Amino acid sequence: DGGLDLAFDAVAECGVPSDLPVGVDTLIETVPGAAAFNGGCLLGTDAQGLYSFELAQPAEVRITTTSISPVMFSIRRVCDDAGSEVSCEDGDFASFEGPLDAGRYVVIFEGLSDITARLEVVQDGGDDQLVNACAPAAMGEIMQ
Repeated sequence: DGGLDLAFDAVAECGVPSDLPVGVDTLIETVPGAAAFNGGCLLGTDAQGLYSFELAQPAEVRITTTSISPVMFSIRRVCDDAGSEVSCEDGDFASFEGPLDAGRYVVIFEGLSDITARLEVVQDGGDDQLVNACAPAAMGEIMQ
């Protein structure tokens, strides 16, 4: 019919994502050309790694990354459906912070060099699981 049919992620296969544990700096294993997931901020041209986590209840979530080169990551409900993307972040220290509903999430990381990621979660009405969360000191106060 001469129309343009764009099918993002049509060639990508999900496989079994690795677990992204809470409160642990995780070295993201990426494989060049392994998946070519794209959509959102993902280019599908750099090495990618597929990870997942599950929330038993709604929570405030923070994902931070470090790398010597820019990082992109997509948070999705379904790995091979760019339309299920909740957020796509990119930059030198790409990060996400925001509320997520209960359920399973897939995170697709993409970058040119080693990536370290950290997932932190605060359950609604529950204990704060975020690390290094401190109240600021008052002017002249000595912290012990």
